[in-house]
Amino acid sequence: MEKDPYDFLVEEPEKPFYTRMFEGFKNKPFLFIGCLGTLGAVGYGIQRYRTRGPAVNTSVYAVQMRVLAQGVVVTSLFLGMLHHLYLEHTEKKEKELKKD
Repeated sequence: MEKDPYDFLVEEPEKPFYTRMFEGFKNKPFLFIGCLGTLGAVGYGIQRYRTRGPAVNTSVYAVQMRVLAQGVVVTSLFLGMLHHLYLEHTEKKEKELKKD
């Protein structure tokens, strides 16, 4: 049977938001961990800002919190990269063992 050349015109039903989120979390877990870590850093920064002393300048404090949030995201992406490399390495070993 031939493939219909107008398949691209058929619209697929849109998935609900929570379904797309769960699929995204399953495919890229460290991205969501980085997002949650950033939200945590922002919440921590807001809480600390409210209890800070008069000696801390607001602009310096904002820069420190930005660096904290960026550090959380970069660390999460780095861990995701290490996880991906580990999975690739173990898959390659399994394929070599199956060949033997």
